[in-house]
Amino acid sequence: RRSSDLREVIQALNAALSNMEGVRKPAEQYLQQCEKMPGFASLLLQLYQDGSVDKHSRHLAILCCKNVLVRNWMSRASPHNPQATVISEQEKAHVKQTLLFL
Repeated sequence: RRSSDLREVIQALNAALSNMEGVRKPAEQYLQQCEKMPGFASLLLQLYQDGSVDKHSRHLAILCCKNVLVRNWMSRASPHNPQATVISEQEKAHVKQTLLFL
């Protein structure tokens, strides 16, 4: 993953913790868009494991990761949403392996 992606997600996680709605809402929207990116769950796990990341951001990263996994582990495609995001088999294997060593 590019370091710029990591920095942007860390900044969004920090902003999502803000009490100011004008800061928090755009960050939450950005994170929701990132959820559709291949590899986003793995990136969140990587951030959680990185001890140099602020502890509050790390906690939000693992919480977001849990939510991404719950929403996208299995296909929820429907006639109203035929392109529902689903985590690839390769990423599922990576997530499982990473979770074993947390």
